[in-house]
Amino acid sequence: MSAPDRIFRIEHDKAAALCQSASERLAQQNFSAATEILLQALGCRPSSALAYKLLGEAYTGLGDEQSARLCRQRQFPAQLPNVPVIPTAPEFDRCPAFPSETWFAPAPGCVVPAPVFDAGPVSSIACFADIIRGGMVWHDDASTVVCDQSGAVLPEHTVGSAVHIQSLMSRYQPLAVDGRAIVLGARGAHNFYHWITDIIPKFFILHAAGLELNSSDTYIVSRAAAGYARQLLAQFDVQPAQVIETESASPFIIAQELVVPYLKNKMGYGMGSWLPANLKQQMNISGSGRASRRLFINRKPGAAAGRTLRNSEAAEAFFRQRDFDIVYPETLSIAEQAQCFASAGVVAGVHGAGLANIVYCAPGTSVVEFYGAHIAPCYWLISGLSQLNYYQHPCGTEVGGAVSAHAADFSLPLDEAGALLDVIDQQRAT
Repeated sequence: MSAPDRIFRIEHDKAAALCQSASERLAQQNFSAATEILLQALGCRPSSALAYKLLGEAYTGLGDEQSARLCRQRQFPAQLPNVPVIPTAPEFDRCPAFPSETWFAPAPGCVVPAPVFDAGPVSSIACFADIIRGGMVWHDDASTVVCDQSGAVLPEHTVGSAVHIQSLMSRYQPLAVDGRAIVLGARGAHNFYHWITDIIPKFFILHAAGLELNSSDTYIVSRAAAGYARQLLAQFDVQPAQVIETESASPFIIAQELVVPYLKNKMGYGMGSWLPANLKQQMNISGSGRASRRLFINRKPGAAAGRTLRNSEAAEAFFRQRDFDIVYPETLSIAEQAQCFASAGVVAGVHGAGLANIVYCAPGTSVVEFYGAHIAPCYWLISGLSQLNYYQHPCGTEVGGAVSAHAADFSLPLDEAGALLDVIDQQRAT
């Protein structure tokens, strides 16, 4: 059998067309046909969230809940041809960066019983950088697989559907990169929060591991077209020409030297105190002095990708009456966002990526997170790491149609918000 000579490129349009065809089969309850089509779609675009979603629905229709559950986790569920397993241990050099640390996360403040998160100890995950000469990587929006030049996999860096990806790697030629390539990307590269907590901090890992970066380095991410992504990379003197966006180039890459920083934040549970500290230092935020601004963080109309605040105008009027400035983070530069949050004594907002900027807040700042059907622990844990006073408040969801809990709209109960702000103001006055 001859060696593959074709470079894999993600076929977005073909995958979208196949998903549309599968949707029609699902509407007809032809689950077997839909399944076959969607497996083809994942061969064209292995990271397709829509294909995984629809495939989960197809497997549910077939009564295969185990496979449906894997699909909801963006794990490839189908049986694949045997992929040769390299029995030898992979060859690489490991450079330690940040050790694990254990700290205590206080319980959230609230004016209603039973906060979502419980107080307790949290242990961060040690970080390092691996250097693989002649290394290969597959990195897209959903999966990452890293191999040495023999094909042996480094399991610590495996994310997503490794068997599916290895099957693809065995059938295609990698895109070759001269010199050194750094795997900077992570899942969620379409989202500001993940750039702040999962992607940009890898520069600090590289520095702590003793690696000096230069203008000839290549950086691998799944996508970096957003304005905030380019601004953040520019903070580290990375030019657009140095970046390979794998969702538009190729996810399968080989380099003369591959560097892979290891960072597992687990939505805050694996995060160390070094992360907010280094972000502040990078943005020249000293943390000295008592911050006093009161900020209500909202999204401009039409800018929200889910979780729309239904009474947005009334909420903004309410917070203005309480001496809050209304802030739309997406309208500010990266530097302006950092300085804005650094100047705050109280930050209130709906659960969303804009709150990632609390990493720049001064110790003692009060953070209020309003949420509907969906909340993640990240802002509570960042608050604990940064000595911020964190409060949370549930809001009733108002979902129209088949909307996932993650994207459900809701209204902010202003009377309850006022009671919570009264508690915060009293505590800050003491």
